[in-house]
Amino acid sequence: MAITSIVSTFISTRRAAILPVPLTAMSPSEAIAQNWPRFRGENGLGQCDDVSIALPWSNTWQAQLPGTGNSSPIVWADRVFIQSANSNDATQFVSCHRAGTGDKIWHREFASQPYPIHARNTFASSTPAADAQHVYLCYGTPDNITLLALNHDGEDVWRRDIGPFASQHGFGVSPMVYGDLVVLAGQQLEAGRENSAVSGPDVDAASRPEGSYIMAVDRLTGNTRWITPRGGDKASYSVPCVFAPEGAPPQLICCNTIQGMFALSPSDGHELWAHPVFDKRTVSSPLLVGDFVLGTCGSGGGGNYLVACRPAAGGTESYRVENQAPYVPTPVASGNLVFLWSDRGVVSCVDVQTGEAIWRERVGGNYSSSPVRVGQQLVGVSEDGRVVVLSATREFARIMEKDLGEPTRATPAIASGKIYFRTDTQLLAVALQATK
Repeated sequence: MAITSIVSTFISTRRAAILPVPLTAMSPSEAIAQNWPRFRGENGLGQCDDVSIALPWSNTWQAQLPGTGNSSPIVWADRVFIQSANSNDATQFVSCHRAGTGDKIWHREFASQPYPIHARNTFASSTPAADAQHVYLCYGTPDNITLLALNHDGEDVWRRDIGPFASQHGFGVSPMVYGDLVVLAGQQLEAGRENSAVSGPDVDAASRPEGSYIMAVDRLTGNTRWITPRGGDKASYSVPCVFAPEGAPPQLICCNTIQGMFALSPSDGHELWAHPVFDKRTVSSPLLVGDFVLGTCGSGGGGNYLVACRPAAGGTESYRVENQAPYVPTPVASGNLVFLWSDRGVVSCVDVQTGEAIWRERVGGNYSSSPVRVGQQLVGVSEDGRVVVLSATREFARIMEKDLGEPTRATPAIASGKIYFRTDTQLLAVALQATK
């Protein structure tokens, strides 16, 4: 989740650093199939091809979690990582389970402090990120965000205290990994101070942001690589993605209320383009679909809308979708089809080229988790734990429904032949079958 669950009411060019390079030689399809390394999987796409949920539905395993939370599971190889927290004293729990059996491999606890949060938030609403060596996680209070790295055996690698996070609803920001960087979008109420911008080879490794920011640290050491101040207004819970066209520099795509949709250089954090297209809070994460990047904004009172931009053309806006756009859930795509799963249970299929609706149907329920695509199946999970499976095609069709037995606001993960669901207190794995 980035936070997929908190809210329902609710520059100067710098010296370039060495450009990050991929950590592995796996193709995107292989990476998605074997790993689900961040909120909504590889680059936030929320999809896995050539599989489907095996029918009849079969729970492969179910594991009790030590606390509650909205944190979504992630998967690397044979390990599932998940965060939870004690709902009273905010103690943080990080659990690692065997992907095939659910057996707990290790468990860590970290002291924290309770503070006022929104009724739909928890003290563990951030989703961890992982690479081949480490798992990265964060948790926070209004006074301080802690960002830390563990190895896959749960041993400490590094830890950073990043500074305050001012918001109306509490913390819930999720890290992402790109190349040799861990990126954290700490966009909050207080505007970032321009004099806190840092980048280049002489950066103080302990530099901390002031106010709203996008920050990158070295994945091996936790040392600061760059900090880019951002405008402050409404806290954002959006997790960035990367647009990496062949033959052109990559762009770190981000969303917030002030700069709107914008892109930074992953090498040094300098702003490449920005378009203030949003007038409300950004909770969902940007989604890359072909030549487009899609983002939404909204509020608990309505007025949600989606904006489609072209990052290769300097972020030029192409169109908007204002009918039944989601606020918290992030859309998901299949080819040129984009599926918008609204917070109040209306699902739309739109053409990514034009934004025109192909179909729009009410499936019922309230949703804070984001839909995922399992081959040609579209999977959404309501807040009361009802899994709704639709056909991810140009023709609307219900395939099945299943009750998980507990409320949830977490987004499923897909890897290793299973789809993983997190409820308030349980982690569940359901069997998938190959379709090719």
